[in-house]
Amino acid sequence: MLSSRPFLEKCEKLRALGLALRPETGTRVGRGFADLGYEEFSILTAGKMVSLMTGQVSKLPEDWSERLFLIPNVDTLSDCLSAKGHTVKSMTPVTSSSWQIEVSGSAVNGSFKGRTIRDALMDACLAVYSS
Repeated sequence: MLSSRPFLEKCEKLRALGLALRPETGTRVGRGFADLGYEEFSILTAGKMVSLMTGQVSKLPEDWSERLFLIPNVDTLSDCLSAKGHTVKSMTPVTSSSWQIEVSGSAVNGSFKGRTIRDALMDACLAVYSS
């Protein structure tokens, strides 16, 4: 399933705040196209990537660190919080379509809600990386 535009905007912002991209096989990445929106890719072997929208395979751009951003999964977002000295204390379903997580650490202590666990973790990471 492709990510929503708001989530991709947050991914791009997180890169601007310092989340590094390590292009490993299977990693999902995104790229913004001015007023056109975003496209998602999966990193392949041999320096290639495949568009998850069109299926087109292309070379990983030489300036990938400037043009692409990581689309993190739940594990990666949790690791990002841990790397910044934060712990997820709880994950609780609020309704059948939303989650709340509690995060504590040196920079941020609080509650974050999202449509999915990944959305809530993304908001927590943005708060930590912004502080």
